[in-house]
Amino acid sequence: KSGIQLQPDSFLSATTGAVAGLTFITLYILATKQTGDLKITRGSLACFAATGVLSSVGWLTMMEALQTGSVGVVTTIVYSYPLFALITTRLLMKDEKLSTRTIIGSVLVVVGVAIVTLL
Repeated sequence: KSGIQLQPDSFLSATTGAVAGLTFITLYILATKQTGDLKITRGSLACFAATGVLSSVGWLTMMEALQTGSVGVVTTIVYSYPLFALITTRLLMKDEKLSTRTIIGSVLVVVGVAIVTLL
């Protein structure tokens, strides 16, 4: 919450987070020499663009929520994303196998964040 108070502009905060993420993933790819693994097709570029737009909207809404709401409530909601990832994976990728361990692990992450945040 103190970080939000230091920089109250949610757009700048979201942009800073996105640029930091892009910088570190680029450095990681270059350091591990995995540039040959990148194959850009029209379909992958469309998915990349959609992911960028949705991630940006997510960052903006999270920053706005942190400005206006309780950190405990906001972080619990934000870090419930493993459950949503499981649900969308199951809906969109029928051939993807979800193991019991993956489901239990996702639930435990959300419960753990909720416990730490609320206590």
